[in-house]
Amino acid sequence: MTLGEQAVYHLFSKHTHKQFSYSSMATMLVVYFVMACWAAGTSIASGVVVPMLLIGGIYGRMVGCLLVDQFGIQVQKTFN
Repeated sequence: MTLGEQAVYHLFSKHTHKQFSYSSMATMLVVYFVMACWAAGTSIASGVVVPMLLIGGIYGRMVGCLLVDQFGIQVQKTFN
C-alpha cells in the first residue's frame, strides 16, 4: 500500500475518530485540494482518483468529528 492508500484506509476505518487532529486534517485538505486541482488542470495524464478519495475522506472525517464533538457519540440500537 502506498501512503495515500493508507491514509484513505485510516480515514474510512471505524473507531479511529481521534486519530487525526483538526489542524492536520485541515492542512492535508488544503494541500491535497490545491495539488489535485493543479494536476487535473494540466495536459499530462495524472491519477487523481486516490487524491480525490482522500479529499472526500478528510472532509467527511472533519464534519463527522465536528458533529461528534458538538452532539456526542450516538449509538444505534439493534433489535434482535
